Amino acid sequence: IHIEQDKSLNARANISINNSLDNKGTINNSATILVNAQTQNDGDILGDEGSLTLTENFSNYGNITQHTLGNAKTLTNTQNITVLDTLNNAGNINNDGSFTLKGNNNTGTFSGAGSLTTDGTITNNATITQNNLYITGGSLTSQADKLTINNGIVNDANLNLQGGELSSAISGSGNTNLLDNTTINNSISGNTLNLNNYTATLGNQGSLTLAGISAAQEGTLNTQNNKTIF
Repeated sequence: IHIEQDKSLNARANISINNSLDNKGTINNSATILVNAQTQNDGDILGDEGSLTLTENFSNYGNITQHTLGNAKTLTNTQNITVLDTLNNAGNINNDGSFTLKGNNNTGTFSGAGSLTTDGTITNNATITQNNLYITGGSLTSQADKLTINNGIVNDANLNLQGGELSSAISGSGNTNLLDNTTINNSISGNTLNLNNYTATLGNQGSLTLAGISAAQEGTLNTQNNKTIF
């Protein structure tokens, strides 16, 4: 498919692309686009009801907004991708741009130096390595050691930690909720820490400046080397 700059294609029926996509314009997608070729997007792929499925390596240098995004291998993003509902990530998303996920779960890896924003009820089952992670609504549930966020996590909603060791800083006005015993080896500031009957161990690199703390029954906060925690 070839779409010139300032031109558009309205996809109201399903499309399969088996050779190449040369898009420098706009695809308005309200159906399903299946891309079976290693190719790239230089324009816009838009549509609140559309579905984009990538079975081969794919590079995005434009803007993508879709209801559903499927990725089987490596998706490289340098600009903007927004997934409004469902992400089926069985491969790796190499994100050096901006990626917004508004719903569903993540089962494949995120890598790169970009920014990931979550705004939905999302469970993460893979490693996420990014410069920035913003939790703006809903909740993100993950093992702590699956999150490596170089500039820290800004949590203004709910971050649910399923145990492990937290090495990324957390800031914002949200709630950090323990779903298992967790070691904190960076700072948590501004959040409310809810222990939920589990144990938070503050490591040598950890610090807490909290809006509040809730032990919830038998929750425990341990410190190492008599560290001052507040």
